[in-house]
Amino acid sequence: MSTRTLAVLALLAALALAGVWLTREPPPDAGREARAGEPFLPGLEARVNEVSGLRVRAAGGDLLAQVARRDGTWRVANRAGYPADTTTLRGTLIGLARARRLEPKTDRPQGHARLGVAPIEQAQGKAIEVALEGLERPAAVLIGKPSTGDVGGTYVRRVGAARAWLVSGELERHERVGDWLDDRLVDIPARAIRRVRIEAVDGAPVVVHHAEPGADGFELQVPEGRRPLSSSIARSLARVVTDLRLDDVQAAPEAAELPRLARARFETFSGLVLEIEAFARSRAEDAHHHVRLRAGTTDAAGAEARERAGRLNARYRGWVYRLPGYKLVNATQTLEGVLE
Repeated sequence: MSTRTLAVLALLAALALAGVWLTREPPPDAGREARAGEPFLPGLEARVNEVSGLRVRAAGGDLLAQVARRDGTWRVANRAGYPADTTTLRGTLIGLARARRLEPKTDRPQGHARLGVAPIEQAQGKAIEVALEGLERPAAVLIGKPSTGDVGGTYVRRVGAARAWLVSGELERHERVGDWLDDRLVDIPARAIRRVRIEAVDGAPVVVHHAEPGADGFELQVPEGRRPLSSSIARSLARVVTDLRLDDVQAAPEAAELPRLARARFETFSGLVLEIEAFARSRAEDAHHHVRLRAGTTDAAGAEARERAGRLNARYRGWVYRLPGYKLVNATQTLEGVLE
C-alpha cells in the first residue's frame, strides 16, 4: 500500500472519529459552559424514540416506577408488568426533549434544596428523578419546582452536575406510582345505572333504584321514619363506577390476605353488571385495602353488554386494586352510614 493511500486512510479515520465525538453530548459540567437557548438534553428530541425505559425515583430514593417497553407496550416492572400510562410517559419524554435552557441558576447545595433539585437521596427533598434508558449516553434529570416568575418554566438539574437551570416548559413532577400506571378501570355514567346494592359485613345493605335511563331521580331505599343523609347521596353511590380509576395495583397472587369488608353490585339498563369486592381490616381512612373487580351480565343482556363484560374481565383478571378514598367509602357504605 502506498504512502499516499495510508495518509488518506488515516485522514478519513481521523475525520470519522471527530464526527463521532462531535455528535456525542459531553458529560455534565465537562468542556465549555452550556448557554441559554440551548436544549437542556442536546440531541434527545431526535433520539426520543430510542428511549427504552425510565426509572423514576422520589425523594428519599424510593423507586416510584421502573417503566420499560415490552413487545411494543410500555409496562411498569415494579408493579408486575401492569400497563403504564402513556399520557404521563409521552408528556415526560416530550417535555424533557423540548426543554431549553433559559437561565443558569445556583451550583450550591443550599440553593438546590430551595429550587427542589436536591439529590434524590435526601428524604426531605422535593425533586423527582427521571433516568432515561436505552440511549447511547443515558441521562438522569432531577425535576424541581415550577418557576413563579413571569418567564415561567421549571427548575432542573442533571444528576452529577453542579449547576441547576431554569428551563422552558412546565415539567410535571409525577409523585405517585398511580401517575405512571394506566389508571382507567371503568367509566359507566350514572344515567346508565339501573340499580345499586352494597352489602357490607358491618351493617344493613344499601339499595339504590333508578327509574329509567337518563332520568335524574335516584331513590335510596330507607326504613320508614328515616331520611337520606342528603338529597345527593343516592346519586353519589351510583357514580362510584363513573370514571373509576386506581391509585395502585398488585398482582392478585402477591396480595396480602385481608378480610372482606363489602361487596357492591352495579347493574345497568343494558344488562352489564360490575361487582366491586373490597377487602380491609378496618374502615380507617389510612387502612390498607384492595378491591377485586368482576364484570357480568343479566339474563336480559344483549351481545354488546356481554362483549364489554368479557373485555373488562380480561383487563381485571389477575389483579387487585387500591382505589381513591372517596370511591372506596361509597363502595362500602352501610345503610346507617347514608341515613340521618
